[in-house]
Amino acid sequence: MRWYLATGEEIYDVPGIRHVHSNGTLQIYGFLPSSFSNLINDNTYYCTAENPSGKIRSQDLHIKAVFREPYTVRVADQRVMRGNTAVFKCIIPASVEEYVTVVSWEKDTVSLVSGKSLELKLL
Repeated sequence: MRWYLATGEEIYDVPGIRHVHSNGTLQIYGFLPSSFSNLINDNTYYCTAENPSGKIRSQDLHIKAVFREPYTVRVADQRVMRGNTAVFKCIIPASVEEYVTVVSWEKDTVSLVSGKSLELKLL
């Protein structure tokens, strides 16, 4: 079994970073953000296997590293006049927005509605 980048370039072992085991398993090791490499940590791979009967190619596999970082989700303050509707939006940092989903809005542990924004009419 052999592994390739989407460009067709056969990949090689990079000690402590990427390794192809003898059983064909591709292992990408954990790393610090300062060691991030697009070539390894945000790329498309595929593998091939062959025997006397023929050769087969896998589907493309995209690997994208995600860093564990603390983040805070907040709600922007809103001002609204009586009789109008206030729209509250959940503000998620851009670095994690792709991986975070707002599942509900709550008040005093009671679920009000699901979604990224909440509309309330001030009576």
